[in-house]
Amino acid sequence: MRVSTSQKGFGIIEIVIGVAIITISLLGVMLSAKVSFQIISENLRRVQANFLAEEGIEALKSIRDDGWTANIVPITTGTDYHLVYDTGANEWTLVAGALADQIDGVFTRTVQLNAVDRDVANGTQDIVFAGGIADAGTRKVTVTISWPGRSGTKTQAISTYMTNIFAN
Repeated sequence: MRVSTSQKGFGIIEIVIGVAIITISLLGVMLSAKVSFQIISENLRRVQANFLAEEGIEALKSIRDDGWTANIVPITTGTDYHLVYDTGANEWTLVAGALADQIDGVFTRTVQLNAVDRDVANGTQDIVFAGGIADAGTRKVTVTISWPGRSGTKTQAISTYMTNIFAN
């Protein structure tokens, strides 16, 4: 049986198309895997940042528990601080300014304490953002974590209120 030349050419075209489909499929799978790993890595950084922010809040509670008047009152409100753990004294301290060294070579943690105003005019003592009287026994605490991401610097922040729970 004789095979015509047009049928031979058709077989080569089928092979080329099959190889192209397999190649495109493999490239698609590899690209999907790469994007998945990038997303997983970004999520991992976000979770780590949340833990570092929560650790910052807990460290501030420890500082508060060691003495509101000695440790919290002298802090300049609205100023950036960073936390330093003293292993010898087994305690946290706040140091003014940005942290020169990064946590794990990736994250930067900034702590800021702000004054809290209360609405005493109506007798409710509600927190107000303007027009109230400063509450010396309360501070708004914000811990911000920043790290480099694929598309620039990423940040994660936690805010809460801290009070002088041991006041007389």
